[in-house]
Amino acid sequence: MDKHNNSSQNGFAMSLADYERSRLMAIIEGISARIIFGLTTGAFLTGYLKFLGADDDLCGLIAAIPGLASVIQFFSPMLLEKLSRKNL
Repeated sequence: MDKHNNSSQNGFAMSLADYERSRLMAIIEGISARIIFGLTTGAFLTGYLKFLGADDDLCGLIAAIPGLASVIQFFSPMLLEKLSRKNL
């Protein structure tokens, strides 16, 4: 297959409009992710939890969840590769 050919194995070729739409969707996804990240971390989350009546200890535990999740996400492939799996 020619490396400059934009067709996949089934013969479908993406048009320029398809590429532009794909780029736009990737940009919108990135913007949305950044907004959600901003609303679920930092001062906004702490202020909302304090408004709901949470104490400082609970605010600290909840604020630590994204950092802990990223560490777990980083090491989980190594752990999962060591587990035995059943053949389907």
